Amino acid sequence: MKRLWAGVLFLAILLLCVVFESSAAGATVQAVPIADRTIIVGGDRDYPPYEYIDANGKPAGFNVELTRAIAEVMGMKVEFRLGGWSEMRSALQSGRVDVLQGMSFSADRAREVEFSLPHAMVNHAVFARRDSPKVHSLAELAGKSVAVHRGGIMHDMLVREGFTGTLRLTPTPADALRLVAAGETDFAIVAIVPGMYMIRELKLSNLVPAVRNVATHRYGYAVKKGNVELLSRFNEGLAILRKTGQYELIYNKWLGVLEPAQVDLRTLARYGAVVVVPLVVLLGGFALWSRTLHRQVALRTADLTREIAERRHAEEELRRNQQQLVQADKLAALGVLVSGVAHEINNPTGLILLAVPILKRAHGDTERILEEQYAAQGDFNLGGLPYSEMRQEIPRILDEMQEGAKRIKRIVNDLKDFARRDDVADKAPIDLNGVVRTALRLVEPTVRKATNRLHVEYDDEIPPVLASWSCATKGWASPRKTCRG
Repeated sequence: MKRLWAGVLFLAILLLCVVFESSAAGATVQAVPIADRTIIVGGDRDYPPYEYIDANGKPAGFNVELTRAIAEVMGMKVEFRLGGWSEMRSALQSGRVDVLQGMSFSADRAREVEFSLPHAMVNHAVFARRDSPKVHSLAELAGKSVAVHRGGIMHDMLVREGFTGTLRLTPTPADALRLVAAGETDFAIVAIVPGMYMIRELKLSNLVPAVRNVATHRYGYAVKKGNVELLSRFNEGLAILRKTGQYELIYNKWLGVLEPAQVDLRTLARYGAVVVVPLVVLLGGFALWSRTLHRQVALRTADLTREIAERRHAEEELRRNQQQLVQADKLAALGVLVSGVAHEINNPTGLILLAVPILKRAHGDTERILEEQYAAQGDFNLGGLPYSEMRQEIPRILDEMQEGAKRIKRIVNDLKDFARRDDVADKAPIDLNGVVRTALRLVEPTVRKATNRLHVEYDDEIPPVLASWSCATKGWASPRKTCRG
């Protein structure tokens, strides 16, 4: 009996050791920082030009190049795994991939994953054969057979809205277009850019976009719920690429407009005769004049070199002292005005500026239908108000939203200009009216709390004043300091 109890005790101790080591190993894996491990990036293997496997078997496309650029600026190591879209969505939930680099936003999906700020807007279109009956909206597809990408955003949308036709689900968007081209389905719903790209690459010349925009979705990175640290790094990297202009280069490369038509040789020769010949003559004359002027300048420079060097040394000392004083004033005001404001405001403002033009286009597209219903059935409620009132209010509301967002952006830019360090403080003509306007924009909330009777009159006859722009625009923050022009 004692041996039996000893054996049981030994097994229990062994089991506890195994559990402890497993927990320690798991804790070690979780403790590895994002910068020190390889991020597994998932995507669709057949969704050009956003993401696909190229002829060499390598990941390519807009999403892939954008992800590589974000990884480079954020110091991350990434590994791409492209496969079927449904497979990749399952891989994200199971943890086999860390992030999906291209996923359309919907409220249903937002309950499953965390979305980044959008890096593109995807417009979906209805594609049909050239001899198919004309359609103008999704409603007209009722009772028809429609091919869509399995697990794609339009599959989710049609199921959610109770589509009454026949859905043909395909592994890839290209398969959906092939079904329509072969006459096996009436229509296909595919994103317009990939759709046109595939029609060209697959030579499906009998297909055309019947309705160019039936749905628009935000398109960006997606991570598993709770993985906010990884999502924030992708958001930050995307913001850096937008600021540096690298995002625009990548976007234009993959999704931009087509290259302009080539100019024939005869046109080149004609423009060459008109432009190049006079330019050569002008350059020849300029070269002769420059040679003479160079000789004169060289003589004069020799006399002024010593004096300039002495003055430059004194000016550098003075400039450094001025910059230190100005920077001290900036930092004092910066702690009150700018701390934590610019980054937090720019993100929602950017979303508003991006969304309002889309809402305007959507209102323009639906206005005809609403007017027809108003003319046919009389007044009806829209958003809780009669349509006869809302038809005037909606454009005004959208314009006010856009102007308000622009105003926020201007104020944030003024704050950034205020906080930015000036490495050059040369004097230049300053518009005093512009200085006053900038200052009032920055302190407008404080002024509104203090009084509602502030009235400013600007005199257009005030001449420019020679002063340091840094001092002119920011000296008001420190009343004890003055500008000397």
